[in-house]
Amino acid sequence: PGEPAYQCSTCGVDPTCIQCASCFRRADHTGHDVKMTHAGGGGICDCGDSSSWASEGFCSQHRGHGDVDAVDTSWLPSHTVIIFETLLDDTIKSILQLDDHFMVDKEILAGTPKLHHTHVGLLYNDNVHSFNDIITLLRSIAGLPERCGLNVALKVDYYQRAVFAVGPESHCQTYINEFSDYDVGGAVDRVPNVLLTEDR
Repeated sequence: PGEPAYQCSTCGVDPTCIQCASCFRRADHTGHDVKMTHAGGGGICDCGDSSSWASEGFCSQHRGHGDVDAVDTSWLPSHTVIIFETLLDDTIKSILQLDDHFMVDKEILAGTPKLHHTHVGLLYNDNVHSFNDIITLLRSIAGLPERCGLNVALKVDYYQRAVFAVGPESHCQTYINEFSDYDVGGAVDRVPNVLLTEDR
């Protein structure tokens, strides 16, 4: 915070776009409308970011690095794309469905809900079984496609648990019992009423 920074109305997309002093000294802003300012807390240099800064204003260190297509990704493991696609897909779905979690069904408000999917089956991370083990078990026990199994396995790894089934308690408990035959930990939990809705 408080470090010198430079705004260039010729190169910056908007007034919040800045270059740090080091990048500014290595860039050519001859004839540009430049102002010196001080970076506030959390400010970050935009040099090299083509969505914030014109490439002709990049410093010599960042010139040519602003294009995402130019980034070498060959060193990444082959499954990285699948993981990123799955995480991105899950994130987008979560954002789009966020509204649903804050809506209450009229039947619940009236005190007469018709609840069919009252429980969830949860898997816990035991740090023993591999991703492939969990994906295979999810396919054979719960009938999940491989991509859904990967999604659940990623959530189990990251959050230490994940929902893999929704339904009546007996339905979820049957799955948990089958998983326990393979020493995979899990539980059945009740879904909070505010999350249960019929067709609206």
